[in-house]
Amino acid sequence: MLRDRSIFVCLSAFFLLSSPLAHGLTLHEALARVASHPALAPLALEEERATARAGDAGRRGPDTLALDLENVGGDLNGLTETEATLALSRPLLDRHRVRAARTLAALDGERARFAQARRRWELSSAVQRTFHALQAAIALAEVASEAVDLATDLRDATLVRVEAGSSPPAERLSADLTLERARAELKQRQGAVRQLLQELARATGAATIQASEIEGQLSPDLTLPDRATLEANLLATHPALRQLALDRREAAGQLAQARADTRPEWAISGGLRHLRAAEARDRLTFVIGLEASLPSPRATRGARQALALRQAQIEAEERQQRHELLTTLAEAVERFTTARAVALDLRDRVLPAALRLHELALDGYRLGKTSQLAVYDARQTLLASRREYFQSLDELYQAVDTIEQLCGVCLVGESH
Repeated sequence: MLRDRSIFVCLSAFFLLSSPLAHGLTLHEALARVASHPALAPLALEEERATARAGDAGRRGPDTLALDLENVGGDLNGLTETEATLALSRPLLDRHRVRAARTLAALDGERARFAQARRRWELSSAVQRTFHALQAAIALAEVASEAVDLATDLRDATLVRVEAGSSPPAERLSADLTLERARAELKQRQGAVRQLLQELARATGAATIQASEIEGQLSPDLTLPDRATLEANLLATHPALRQLALDRREAAGQLAQARADTRPEWAISGGLRHLRAAEARDRLTFVIGLEASLPSPRATRGARQALALRQAQIEAEERQQRHELLTTLAEAVERFTTARAVALDLRDRVLPAALRLHELALDGYRLGKTSQLAVYDARQTLLASRREYFQSLDELYQAVDTIEQLCGVCLVGESH
């Protein structure tokens, strides 16, 4: 039994996640499912609504048809002296108002498109982050399962020694406690896997996803672009900064519209007037008019000042946001560097040494030079080293996902 378990451990020490499945789900395929996520459908419709609304921007306002009656008497006979004017009034377009309206309408459509792209970015980031966490969780659950098997073997061997009188009864209690702790850890790891599977299903829009579908491996062989490239990508692509840029342009458009609303609104009218004459017959004349609505700039001075201050406020928010994002990026790069160094040390130094120690313990046990307990200790050392390795990979890929989410660069070979 020891030989069979040692062969299994040797084969799976480094490549627990590397064996492909016949119908596995890779990260690339999981990211491709985001395009059909149900959460994107309402945003696509909102973009169409914004496009439809933009078609009305800057168009002429409604015409006015007016009928004026003059010299109306107090009885029906007096209507014979009435003079009527029928006129049609049409507003004149103001280029400043038209430009402001079209600018705001274009921003409305751009906001709708940005909302859709941002939601897709959020879903893609959630899929990648959850997928990597799930890979690490599955590996740690496998290690926990092997730890339960090891604790069971150790408990059985201890029971034999206690019954033979070669070990005190306290060792049996210690072995039972070790087994219960291993089982508790396994339950915790399996619960984490189930929770991450639910999160991945929600992020991809799938009904359910099984752990057996997950395909791929985590590797510490990752490199980062230089710091200047990361910062440039962050400042150019991060959704929070793009959102503030849209807010600043919208505030500028609203200020332009508020200034345009202080200009006179002109309307031209034309029509016919029916004139009554005492000695001559009635006649019709043409009427042409020009009207102007004169808004008071003082009435909206406070609103214009508030919009100007809003632009300054957004610029201050942009500076603060850039500082916070660059600080977060620096912290993520530091976490990446540390976690990668630890993972490489564990993979290239610690794990080979633990595996060699286990092989030597097995060889010594076969030759009768070491005890069975020495083999169990070597197996525990190997399992602990593998656990530390997968935990370091988990920390590494958390930093990787944070950097990708901040900068929009692809570090794991999945273009999205």
